[in-house]
Amino acid sequence: MSAIPKRLGLLVLALAGCGKFADSVFCASAGCDWKPGEWERIAVMMQQVAARAVAGELTVDQATAEMDREADRILAKRRWLLDRAEAKR
Repeated sequence: MSAIPKRLGLLVLALAGCGKFADSVFCASAGCDWKPGEWERIAVMMQQVAARAVAGELTVDQATAEMDREADRILAKRRWLLDRAEAKR
């Protein structure tokens, strides 16, 4: 499979939301422990970026890079909190 169809698949998955398939692809643990608000923020951002790609404002590569940057920004506090909790153990 070439890179472009795979990335388009990720854009489609972004529109689909969380579920068993998305959990199996993106969650490292047996169950996804994301809070509903976290997933909602990520899903909305991904939908907005995907809409810009569909409208021709972004290429697929630009859209996936934007999604990656924004997801990193949104989840930065979560990673920091998890790192602190792990350090206390």
